[in-house]
Amino acid sequence: YERFTLANGADVALMPRRDTPLVAMNVVVRGGSLADAPGREGTAALLADLMQKGAGDRDAAQFAEAIEGAGGALSVGADAESLAVGADFLARDVGLMIDLARDVLLRPGLAAEEFEKVRALAIQSIVAAKDADPSGLLGAYGDAWLFRNHPYGRPVGGSEESLAAVTLEDLLRHYRAQVRGDRLIITVVGDFDA
Repeated sequence: YERFTLANGADVALMPRRDTPLVAMNVVVRGGSLADAPGREGTAALLADLMQKGAGDRDAAQFAEAIEGAGGALSVGADAESLAVGADFLARDVGLMIDLARDVLLRPGLAAEEFEKVRALAIQSIVAAKDADPSGLLGAYGDAWLFRNHPYGRPVGGSEESLAAVTLEDLLRHYRAQVRGDRLIITVVGDFDA
């Protein structure tokens, strides 16, 4: 693979492979839920969900249609130490993939009405998980017990109480503090011209 650093500090690794007409990209932004403010656990996870609900000049429906219309996949997720944007598209649609990923990172919609939907769904998911198979909660409760007062003990997805306290301004603050060129690691593999 070819590796280099962009002027903004982003680390890039490119690996062209011509055996299949697909391109996969992963963009990791250092700084995930460990940067969530105390009492606002789940901020990074909500931000990741909201970043997929419209970006650039596309609202949530247009953004989803652009991805599905090309037969591609694009998702944003959060863990303790990072936000990650993953995309898989046919080689002929690599330009669209880059445009969509760029918009997610540089021009996320972060609309107030979408925020309310994303937060409500996250809270409902936690409630449903508590009512379903309790083994699904072992990881979160185990980390809370094992790491106790350390940030690793806080749930990445937050709790019902912490999510209810998170505001759109918290997400905007997290985005401005974490999503910067010097915090990016970009990898691209597949049938593309480096």
